[in-house]
Amino acid sequence: MDRRRFLRRSGIAVGTLGALATVSGTDRASAQSDPAPGGPPDGDEWAVSFEDTFDAGSLDTETWEIGWGWGRGTTTSNTQIVPENVRVSDGRLRFVGTHDGPEVRSGAVNTQDTVTFGPGSYLEARIRFADRMGFHNAFWSKPNDETWPPEIDVVEQWHSDRTVEPARHSHHHLHYSSSTEPGDDSSYEDVGVAYEPGDDVTENFHVYGVEWRTDRIVHYVDGEPVRRWTDPTVLRAMERGAPFYLMLNLNINSVGTADLDEEWGEEMVVDWVRLWEPGEQADDGHYFWVRSPGDQPAKFAFRVAGGTVELDATDTDVDYWVAEDGTVGGGTVTRASSLPGFRYDGDLVDFNYRGDVEVFIDDSRRDPEALVDESTPGPPLL
Repeated sequence: MDRRRFLRRSGIAVGTLGALATVSGTDRASAQSDPAPGGPPDGDEWAVSFEDTFDAGSLDTETWEIGWGWGRGTTTSNTQIVPENVRVSDGRLRFVGTHDGPEVRSGAVNTQDTVTFGPGSYLEARIRFADRMGFHNAFWSKPNDETWPPEIDVVEQWHSDRTVEPARHSHHHLHYSSSTEPGDDSSYEDVGVAYEPGDDVTENFHVYGVEWRTDRIVHYVDGEPVRRWTDPTVLRAMERGAPFYLMLNLNINSVGTADLDEEWGEEMVVDWVRLWEPGEQADDGHYFWVRSPGDQPAKFAFRVAGGTVELDATDTDVDYWVAEDGTVGGGTVTRASSLPGFRYDGDLVDFNYRGDVEVFIDDSRRDPEALVDESTPGPPLL
């Protein structure tokens, strides 16, 4: 799939006006005093295609429109987006939650028809969330033509009376239709995970990112992978909805209820936003990934020449292996929604498998049978 079909490139902004698993990050210094620099994994393989650091002193209205993509009101709450609650100061974008009696006001911006993206992208922002009961912070995206589902929530943070330690968790979700048909809410599904970075996300900035590839979607916080999604139904549904546009907003009363008897003024603060696309890559660096589309596990193995194989995983809870000399890798693959892949350099010279498999190399789907070369020197792979 041609990456450039999905990305409308914009230069650096110069501005004119479900039951969830919880993942914990490692202890680290405050993101305020030691900010994570951001950027995708293997950063030398990517290039920034859009960036806004909000240093111009006002909102770049050639890129951002105030409101959600569909307007300034929403069916999920009584919040109205108003320009005065969208502010740019001190090099940061701010959304302020206020009310005048029962009239609830807040801020939101979107890039519909200006900055859009799809598979082959890394999207990220550095954010500090507003902390108040009923405040729902979000950095998310949906199809540019306004169909729904699907939806990618890079990050959300909310505070309701049923949320456990809301200031210490962020939430990362994918919304999709199991039919994979964009706009089919009759088969709507939601997968997500709660993440605990180790401090108060309403007091400290963190970098929230999502890597969208043809064969996987990975959520990140401060460069740490939170969850890898590889279910073929999810990926197909997302791909069929592309291109997506970006949204940042502070919704109020969509989750929980804010107290109208108190004065508000808390802010969701955005330090910067970036969108990356693959840049020039070395000819010998590749990513190899396998899954089984069926109900039965399958086995696979592959050999490289002129290079080595490395398992791309932070844990070892998979039935994968790499040979001692580093030239052969393989394992048992299932239809699980979170399987790692392999990185390798050199040339893939042989592949073997037992069972039903789907193979991706550098985000392109490959015919597994075309990779088999039994004449390659070396011991049998399986």
